[in-house]
Amino acid sequence: MKKVNVTKLSQMMLIFTMALILYGSIAFAEDSLELHQIEATKSSIRVHFLTAGKEVIDDKVYEYLYRGFFRVHSDDENSKYKESGYYGYNSTAETINNGKFTVKNLDPGTRYDVKIEVSHHDKAFFYFTPTIIVATAPSSDNLTIKQIKATETSASFIVRGAGGIVNEYIIRYYPKDDINSAIEQTFYSKENEIENEYTLEGLKPDKEYTVEITPCFRVNFIDPTVTDSEQSFLAKGTTKKFSIKQIPLMAVENLYQSKKDKNYIKVQWEPNTIADGYQVSLLDGESGNVVKSVETTKKSATIVVDKCGYYKVKVCPYVTFDGEHHFGTESETINVLTLYPEHAWDNGFEKKKPTVEKEGILLYTCKYCSATKTEQIKKIGYPSKVTVSSIKSNNGKVTLVWKKVPDVNGYMIYRKNPGSKKFTLVSTINNAKTVKWIDSKGLIKGKSYSYKIKAFKKYDNKTILSKSFSKTATVKIK
Repeated sequence: MKKVNVTKLSQMMLIFTMALILYGSIAFAEDSLELHQIEATKSSIRVHFLTAGKEVIDDKVYEYLYRGFFRVHSDDENSKYKESGYYGYNSTAETINNGKFTVKNLDPGTRYDVKIEVSHHDKAFFYFTPTIIVATAPSSDNLTIKQIKATETSASFIVRGAGGIVNEYIIRYYPKDDINSAIEQTFYSKENEIENEYTLEGLKPDKEYTVEITPCFRVNFIDPTVTDSEQSFLAKGTTKKFSIKQIPLMAVENLYQSKKDKNYIKVQWEPNTIADGYQVSLLDGESGNVVKSVETTKKSATIVVDKCGYYKVKVCPYVTFDGEHHFGTESETINVLTLYPEHAWDNGFEKKKPTVEKEGILLYTCKYCSATKTEQIKKIGYPSKVTVSSIKSNNGKVTLVWKKVPDVNGYMIYRKNPGSKKFTLVSTINNAKTVKWIDSKGLIKGKSYSYKIKAFKKYDNKTILSKSFSKTATVKIK
């Protein structure tokens, strides 16, 4: 017969007895189960609790059942709980062990009240643990970032749409493709605030940055206002990546003219690494004023030139956010020219005809471009007043002589007969060189006749007369 080690057996009995006492103490103390949150997603929470296992009394085994209850957090004691199901004791365990249960199908970014009902299988008794406050992780499905400001070394943006209760954002940022240099910061926001503005300082110039944002909610089990990291649980949402931009610090390099034609020029340059696009400005070669500007996302631009001549070009990179261009440093200005820098004018056409009293306009157009220029056409004007040099009568005839009037087509001679009060046109001379005329028709010797003259010129099928007659010349017929 095998001997029994009395000392060892006594020790084992002592341990077993202490275990029973410990089981009993936990089983019937209503505050013996301590609950706390250990995990969270945007639709579930996981709670950890200390279980009492089973208890043996008078050779009868009592195994405990645990039933979870939850509700959206409320200060109203009458607000109803929903049941999350039963959680049984693992009968293979012989010592105190840890228990966990998960509540699913919850709303993201929401606080919940959780408690557990503890009972025996025979329902001889039951009690509820104290209620704790837990939180699901905020949703990041609609999380957006809108950049609103930038300098060469900083960027400001608005975070919006995380949903639910968010009081922290964990933000990691690093130059694109350089995650090893990532910097992590925590930004705080007010609960339920729709938009939160943040600024990252100390960025490296001319780098595109990747920002990773994780919406979080920190909750304390007893006092929801406590956010100390050692006294609260952090429910993290899903991380989303965004890009932020800085205003380009470096100007484009190696700007040069690569092509020219009669009505356009083409320029190229080395691109800026973070620019979204470039504004290319064409300047007048003499005044330096901007003639036109074009935008491009490429590293070259073709500019249609309306006029021949000498020009200058400069390029300015920009980034775009919040629907607006933010311009960086301009390049140096270079001289450019078209294929025909000098205009070649046509013969022009009469855009506006001159009149007797107003000038006209002659319009010239360049043969190579759309440039135009104008010249004034002198007004037609009235012919000058005629000056009579002499008037004589001989052999029943009258000889009338006058001075030549420039820029006319001829002269009109008027005569007043004896006893008449009116002058009547008696001759039209259509030769500007003629300055002498002999009147021999219907003259009566011994009678006096008076003459006066007007010069005329033709324009646009019209006859334009001198404004006034010459002085009246009178002679007696001999």
